[in-house]
Amino acid sequence: MPLYEILCISAHAAKYEEIHGLVKQTALTVMNNGGVVRSINSWGTRTLPMRIKRYKASHTVAEWVLKWIE
Repeated sequence: MPLYEILCISAHAAKYEEIHGLVKQTALTVMNNGGVVRSINSWGTRTLPMRIKRYKASHTVAEWVLKWIE
């Protein structure tokens, strides 16, 4: 089975529980469809290379999470 490296970039949240819930939900979706999650590494809060405008908000920082999925 191929190994995928996925970098997820999420809008910065005031509470880490929101990010943890998002990561947990995506991992459960992969496992429920027969995949295997090899590792999840949080890279923490990082500055985005450019400002992103989405839903009338401007984002300059985000939460970065690296996942290894098979």
